[in-house]
Amino acid sequence: MAAELWNDTIAVPEYTLDLNRGEIYEHLDMHNEAIAYFDTAYNVALRSEGIDVIKDILYERANLYYYMSDYDSSDTDYKQLLGYDINDSEALLGILRNMLGRNDFQGTIDLSNKYLQNGYNFPLIHFYRMHAYERLGDVENAINNLLIFIDEYEGDDLKDILREHNNSLPFLEVAYNFNSNELKHLLGIKISELNLDYGAAIEEYNEFEVLYGFTPIMYYHRGRCYYASGDSVKANADFEHFTYR
Repeated sequence: MAAELWNDTIAVPEYTLDLNRGEIYEHLDMHNEAIAYFDTAYNVALRSEGIDVIKDILYERANLYYYMSDYDSSDTDYKQLLGYDINDSEALLGILRNMLGRNDFQGTIDLSNKYLQNGYNFPLIHFYRMHAYERLGDVENAINNLLIFIDEYEGDDLKDILREHNNSLPFLEVAYNFNSNELKHLLGIKISELNLDYGAAIEEYNEFEVLYGFTPIMYYHRGRCYYASGDSVKANADFEHFTYR
């Protein structure tokens, strides 16, 4: 409807309609359509706009490619952004996030080490390192990097950033409290899950609930373990508990 009502006499850049269409399709989870419009907006901007507009489109397209798990295309856009500015923090972090998305955990650590050695000490580097170490079962380094991330991060939306990753680590909801005992216990639970030892994970969740209590998201994670182990009754009970909380 917005496209139909578009008035060509309005003094706005030519690329804007295609970029807005792409964003709408992205919100509708129609990703291929969104990419097509981002491509058109990019090509139009190349002919008529400055670097700042081109970079904004590349950021959006690279980020969408990431959520589509098309990490190579995302890397291509981020590398183009680095061609404009070799110190572009969003592009550097995007490439690191793509490596983590590929499940190249040691590669994520190696690249993050290179960034840190070159003086790039963005807080999110430690966040991605935490995930990589956790996936490799290195509890101590995972916790250390999580605490560095929390200590260095500035902004009011830290909890929102942590919660975006609630499908990975249940300890992210309690991380804000800096309770290392809880973090170690929850990392141990996650390692059991990664090893597909759902029985052990459930026992550890139960013990954790007695010792520390549960945050709402933890019912969801324990429910997933019950479901994976074939106990749909207890799984649904936890899922309902999570929903109603």
